[in-house]
Amino acid sequence: AFGALIFRYTHTSHFLIAAPVLNRGAGTEDVIGYYGNTVAMRLRPRSRQTFRELVVQARDATLGAFAHQRVDLDRVVAESNPDRRHGAERMTRVSFGLREPDGGGFCPPGVRCHRGDLRGQFTQLPLGFMIELEPACGALVEAEYLVEVLDRPLVTTLVQHYGVLLDSALAAPDTALSALEIGRASCRERV
Repeated sequence: AFGALIFRYTHTSHFLIAAPVLNRGAGTEDVIGYYGNTVAMRLRPRSRQTFRELVVQARDATLGAFAHQRVDLDRVVAESNPDRRHGAERMTRVSFGLREPDGGGFCPPGVRCHRGDLRGQFTQLPLGFMIELEPACGALVEAEYLVEVLDRPLVTTLVQHYGVLLDSALAAPDTALSALEIGRASCRERV
């Protein structure tokens, strides 16, 4: 749905989505520290493509990216040699992630742990969505954005349109991406 939203807003038919992954493998379960990386997933949505077809495409892209999740994104940037002054930011402009609700992280036996609200004030990409599944309300969508590139009203609208698009896509998954609802008629005309 995030890929469909980016497509509907930009009409870009080929883009990369950065996604955070945790790389805690065998032998690191009891080790303190961050074991993570970022993978880049390629999407190529088309106007007449159905949401169901985009989901299959996104699944395949995700499986392919996660199969190589141990390859550091900095290495990918160095190997593909884009404009090195901007690194990974030049390769991808958006990110999408999913995290467990509070309590799903590091919690050794006998220790009570909870997530602290330590939000950073910096982001590396113009737009990122992080989804957290909440048993009580369904899902929390958190948007992170560069204020030099996007403004708060636009990002608020993007989040609202994401919800409408997701509802529309789930109600009729065989609908073409160009026909999925994203908001009221006045908003559609503006987009």
